[in-house]
Amino acid sequence: MDDEFAEAIAGTLAAHGFVLENLYALLLVGDPDPVGACRATAQTMLRDFASLRTTGVQAMSADEVNRIRQHALDRLNRFWAGVEHRLDVAADDKNK
Repeated sequence: MDDEFAEAIAGTLAAHGFVLENLYALLLVGDPDPVGACRATAQTMLRDFASLRTTGVQAMSADEVNRIRQHALDRLNRFWAGVEHRLDVAADDKNK
């Protein structure tokens, strides 16, 4: 994969993440405790994702699987931090 293609994929994933963060924030903002709901949803999703078994057709070593899983968990943590940030901003805007 060349650098330009890798950058295009990274940009597309960043844009999708941005949209999804905002959608989740919109869904959770009406909750009586939106940040608490965000954290609870994040913990459930992270726990469920961490327990998934690999289903790939290609054989991978345990180290490869663990690196991929850790990368994905890191990204999910950043995603939920982004949702929580958007909820904090919404609360600040509401209190102005």
